[in-house]
Amino acid sequence: MTKILLQVLFVVLSLYFIGCNEQPTELGYKIDSVTFTAISNKDNNLITDGASQKYYLSPFNQGVFHVGNSGEYASYPIIRYGEVLKLADAEIISATLHLINSNYVLGDTNALQSFEIYEVQQPILPSSTYETVFKANGVEAVYKDELMGSFEMISKDIEDTTRIDLKTQLIKNWVAFSILDTGSTLDTNDIRRKYSYSIGLKPTANSKVINGFLSDRIGNSGLDAPNPYIQIVYKMKDSTTNDTMNLRSNIAAFYAEGPTPEAKSLTVQSGLSVRSLLNFDISSLPKYSSVVKAVLKVYVDDSRSIYSSMGKDSFLLAQKDLDFDSGFFLDNKNIYLGLRAAGTNYYRFSSVTSAVEDWVKTGEPGSLLLNYSPNGNPNDSYQRLDRYYLYGGEADSALRPELTIFYAKRPDFK
Repeated sequence: MTKILLQVLFVVLSLYFIGCNEQPTELGYKIDSVTFTAISNKDNNLITDGASQKYYLSPFNQGVFHVGNSGEYASYPIIRYGEVLKLADAEIISATLHLINSNYVLGDTNALQSFEIYEVQQPILPSSTYETVFKANGVEAVYKDELMGSFEMISKDIEDTTRIDLKTQLIKNWVAFSILDTGSTLDTNDIRRKYSYSIGLKPTANSKVINGFLSDRIGNSGLDAPNPYIQIVYKMKDSTTNDTMNLRSNIAAFYAEGPTPEAKSLTVQSGLSVRSLLNFDISSLPKYSSVVKAVLKVYVDDSRSIYSSMGKDSFLLAQKDLDFDSGFFLDNKNIYLGLRAAGTNYYRFSSVTSAVEDWVKTGEPGSLLLNYSPNGNPNDSYQRLDRYYLYGGEADSALRPELTIFYAKRPDFK
């Protein structure tokens, strides 16, 4: 009797474990084919078209700035400081710019990094972009004529802290302006208030890489901030010893430029903020369908993409029903995260279900705006200049964006 019971128990347990070891579906569990139906744009025209567009950022105090040239890309930082009235009666002995390396490099790390430092003579505002400053005025018109410092080094040899000697005339100019400013000699609308105490790092033709340096994203000028600072050595009148002032920046922004993407391409690039729009038409779903799950895959063409020293990133973001003109990630609603596993050539958005549900309810076509943001944080879209070229509807069928929808039909009520 005991032997028979053991045999029965063995059979029951075998059936249980075999059932538990079934391969999971996209839903994560076995699908009852009577209840659920799956459709994909492999068989239906769920994805109608796509396009890309550049959107110029206003990268004020965002924690990092880039400088240099790499291929078709260039980046011009502007760094601003405060008044130096304290030095009105001082002899300026030396000034040294300190930059904190971020270890970000776009281009060959064996190539040369080279830039010159000038005072800035164009207004730089929180709303400024490459288009409003550099493109509108011309690169040369942004800088004053007198060279205030220069830097040249193989990119991989740049140390954690880069020190660049500046002409003392730079500080003397700022002292003179501080006296005017504090003495109310300047009209409050004087345009000089908007660019004084600013320096620009202008990459030279010799520069073949773009390097990243750190700054505090909220403009903190405290002692622990990584803001680029100028160490000023000075001597007060009637003093026999030298004193030191560390003048930390309160603004550090970069203005990057690169080629405009092809109109029908799917390209995402931070720093320049190139975004892609995918349009969907899910009218082939039966009316009143109940969407159980929707999965999107977007494939990457690594041969046309540009990667920095940080390597390939595993995050891609999408937001529902935004167009190119209405902004991007203005809030945290309807944001979807796509992940790229190591060794794969696609980003998988494991659930865009709520977007598809909304499109089913309204009966209207929908869209997803794609953007690359390092670390998967919408606020980090400025941090790198990496470009990710995605396959669009013109690609071979195996590489086209792929939307799969699992749905259930609602019962007909009479």
